[in-house]
Amino acid sequence: MLSLPLVIWLAAVAVPSLAPAPARSDGAQPSGRQGEVITGTSVELLPHPPFGALEAGLSGEAGRFYATAISAIRGGQHRRALTAARQARVICYQTLRGGSGLAPVSRQLASRHFSRALYLEEQLSEITLIEEQLERPPDRSDQRSLLLQLRALLLHNLFLAVRGFSGVSDSRLLTQSIRAYQAAIEDADTLKHSLIVGYAAMLAERGQRHEARAAFAKLSEHEREQETMDIAVAYYYLALGDRSRSIARLLEAARRDSWLRGSPGREGHSFRSQVYRMNDFDRLRDHPRFIELVTTPEEQ
Repeated sequence: MLSLPLVIWLAAVAVPSLAPAPARSDGAQPSGRQGEVITGTSVELLPHPPFGALEAGLSGEAGRFYATAISAIRGGQHRRALTAARQARVICYQTLRGGSGLAPVSRQLASRHFSRALYLEEQLSEITLIEEQLERPPDRSDQRSLLLQLRALLLHNLFLAVRGFSGVSDSRLLTQSIRAYQAAIEDADTLKHSLIVGYAAMLAERGQRHEARAAFAKLSEHEREQETMDIAVAYYYLALGDRSRSIARLLEAARRDSWLRGSPGREGHSFRSQVYRMNDFDRLRDHPRFIELVTTPEEQ
């Protein structure tokens, strides 16, 4: 639901080593190979990411570090996850630049893996900073309100990142995200429309369609049609399982200047590039119109 611009050092610098990911709550460990999790001496096959997902085919050291990050997120260890995601991003960057000693990967695949690793690193960087700030007394009440709103959106993103990679809809993360939305809504004097839509979408992800539609209905038709709501509303329809309306809203967004320009102050983050990088639209990546509208132009 949120793509925040960050200044991240992209050079392939050395980063601290990281121990293997901790065991999952069911005793499983990520193997680093897409779709597989080791449980003792057996291998549990998880659903593969949707066709065209940016992390599809991610393996080797980068895949192991990415799997470690995902496992750490599921365990609520955001700092550990950030370290692992950063290491995955560095390796993906080296692969993209054709670093020596790395397995050859097509440039398209290497670019996809780097985009996804960088996006996860950005989300974890933001949530780590926000949680640190929330632990300190805020200077102003409106500052705390904004932090709570951002935290809800970021937890939403992390839930989607876990599901996209593992094929698992983590109930703990889902509940945590919904509670974060509720806390932000209760604290806010003025609600951002995207916050309401994000909350409605998460209710839809949990199967509470009636409650999701009721929350979405709190916005007027005029508010839903605003340019700044294009991505959030398109994702809301997808969370409801309405791929046609989601694609229709993206087609509408593509006719606006922001599709290639983005919002003011977000240089390098056009709406199209945000849609490409986000986990929100992974279930559309096999759709011909999405490929034509987003994937093909972004990868040219």
